[in-house]
Amino acid sequence: PAESVEDTWMGLSHSLSGLFCASLNVLDHTRSSSPPPAFFSSPHSNTSSSHLKYAALPFEAVCTENLTPWTKLLPCRDQKGIGELLNSQIIYNVHYHSMITHLRLVSSKDTADHLELIQSLTLVFDSPSSKTKTYDIPQLFGRHIKGIEKCPLATTSNVYVDLPNNPALPVDSIVTPRPHGFHGSTGLFFFQIGPSFGALSLKLSLTPEHVDLIGELRPKTVTINRFSLIPGEERGQILVELRNHLDSPISIRYLEFMPWYLPPLIHTGTFHFPNSLPVSLLQHGKFKYLPSTDHGRLSVLDMYVDIPASSIVAFSYKFTKSFVIWTEHPPDAHRGFDVPAALIIDVTTNRTKNVVEGLNWSPFTSSKTGLDDLPNGVYSETLLVSLPTPDFSMPFNVITFTS
Repeated sequence: PAESVEDTWMGLSHSLSGLFCASLNVLDHTRSSSPPPAFFSSPHSNTSSSHLKYAALPFEAVCTENLTPWTKLLPCRDQKGIGELLNSQIIYNVHYHSMITHLRLVSSKDTADHLELIQSLTLVFDSPSSKTKTYDIPQLFGRHIKGIEKCPLATTSNVYVDLPNNPALPVDSIVTPRPHGFHGSTGLFFFQIGPSFGALSLKLSLTPEHVDLIGELRPKTVTINRFSLIPGEERGQILVELRNHLDSPISIRYLEFMPWYLPPLIHTGTFHFPNSLPVSLLQHGKFKYLPSTDHGRLSVLDMYVDIPASSIVAFSYKFTKSFVIWTEHPPDAHRGFDVPAALIIDVTTNRTKNVVEGLNWSPFTSSKTGLDDLPNGVYSETLLVSLPTPDFSMPFNVITFTS
């Protein structure tokens, strides 16, 4: 029943909030929704859409209290393996970091149902100022250790390095020590860590000549940018820019979840395709819309868009701004309300699939491994929208005069 699903959801969100020291407990029925049936569909999952919930916390300050419980989920915690490298002072000073915890129920005919936990950490470091850029991996994390050692509880431990297979760019001149192998279908060099190989002391050295030969290792496929227009107290407008960086057409699925106090005006939705007149969303037809409920679920806009090669498609629509109860305003009410990011999923069918165990979940290598189990998704920016805000100083004025 729907009631039991909501009760289970609230129990789960509160449990995760306590586990990761995050504000996930605020993801109640007003910040969650039941997405369309094909949302994040997986061939290993038989969960019905009525049991599928989606929620997003668009704004959350992170700190070391989030890293500690994430590290404790690793088999050897911070004693061996990747956990030994994790240094909170370094991680929270990089240009970008992302921690992912993915838990799913795996069902198959050959094995019994079991839970699968996948953790992913993505970091973007600053580049050294010297001409020859040398990266010592342990020192990059601020750890003075001999090398990366295998976690005794792990079956296998591999390190993959993404470098172009270019004869003019010898691998030995960049990577020390020499990689143990090369995965031909993905172009990834790999190292094995274990008793037979010892600790891995990995170093990367790049000269300006190397940088010119390497070029862009991760070419973009499709990007999304979202903007909030028409500032005012009554209505607003959202503009979405979808850019295809490939030389071939691409089909994407656009998913957007809006809070109940920002109901979209679907009849104002308009597409702007290159070299053509504007097309209304109603004429486009390839969409589904689930309206929000007052002080209830999020609205869901689910649509499919074909983007021509090397082109930009723009989509815009207007929305109204509802009045909310004064107790529903955030503590910093005049800052505005944060709106969750939109999501685009590449649904192009003629993609080449390559499977490397463990790497098809990595954000860095997803474009090479194809993400067989999950579609390749890209999130937009979150938005900050102002709503009609009452004068919160009035109660304090009354208290001042009467006390």
